[in-house]
Amino acid sequence: HHGFARALASVTPALDAWIGSRPGAQLVFTGHSLGAALATLAASRWRAARLLTFGSPRVGNGYFVATLAGAEIERYVDCCDIVTHLPPKSVFYAEAGAMRYIDAEGHFPAQATDPLADQLEARVDYLERHAWRHGNVVARDLADHAPINYVRAFFG
Repeated sequence: HHGFARALASVTPALDAWIGSRPGAQLVFTGHSLGAALATLAASRWRAARLLTFGSPRVGNGYFVATLAGAEIERYVDCCDIVTHLPPKSVFYAEAGAMRYIDAEGHFPAQATDPLADQLEARVDYLERHAWRHGNVVARDLADHAPINYVRAFFG
């Protein structure tokens, strides 16, 4: 994605200098949302050992994703988080890494969960209990992108 590449270019000189001062270091990149997109690009450019993304949009196509081969990738998706579905999956955009799904209750399911059924139930529940309240966003898909929801899954 051109916008993501331009954003990374703005910090590339600083990253080059920092990484260059640590020869042989195993790199780990991480981020949320735009930060996750930039971490994905950085992991490809500097050959990271590990990439952890939270609420990441799709960054590139299958050929780009192949540049991450050899990196341990964990892609966390909070239930209905809309950003993790953007841009739409196509020949131009693919996900980097297997999804680690956080269910509607904010947990990593012990057993395989049907994400589509879980998401539908979560959306209906959100509309009934939260969407109409002052100060809340109107859709679960937007609410689930908040970083606190990712933190809650790990420490809640």
